[in-house]
Amino acid sequence: SGKRAVVRLTDKTRIALSEKSRLGIPSSFTSNNRMLYFSGKGSFNVNHDKDHPFLVDASIVKTHVLGTEFSMNTHPEDDNFASVALYNGAVEVEFPQIETTVDLKPSEAVILKGENFMKMNEIPSNMRKNNYTEVFELNGSIMALIKRISEYYGITVRTNDELEDIECHGRLIFTDNPDELLDMLTYLIPVKYRY
Repeated sequence: SGKRAVVRLTDKTRIALSEKSRLGIPSSFTSNNRMLYFSGKGSFNVNHDKDHPFLVDASIVKTHVLGTEFSMNTHPEDDNFASVALYNGAVEVEFPQIETTVDLKPSEAVILKGENFMKMNEIPSNMRKNNYTEVFELNGSIMALIKRISEYYGITVRTNDELEDIECHGRLIFTDNPDELLDMLTYLIPVKYRY
């Protein structure tokens, strides 16, 4: 919880993992057999090799890649949600449970919710590439931010009722240290915190 990691594979592929993500690399992974298992949220920069496609198997969604940069988001506790956003290159996104395949071009995205999917010609702001950092959009609700902090760092945050009336707007970059983020919040809104 609250940690990110960057993994570089033997084929020079780079994967940035967000908190609570899992990456399974089979012992058979080679430049000839490029297949991974994934859950969570991550950004992939796959080394191009047209003769050896790259496959990311996230159970609910399978992404077939030749060489590209994309992000993927699945929720382990919710097997009815997945999203893929393509920044450059080309990918084929397969949704096995609804027997559907979608080809994406750069700046396109696809979201699966239950048995419905939506392909977008422009990547939504919450799916845009952000240099492999976790950016939270503040939309007015401080309680939504408190919930996200709890989920991200795996900590329990209790608040008093007075916070429900506080609004904030903008973007907040999550750091590896929850203290840094909470200290930053005390500058943005009139709150104090303690452990």
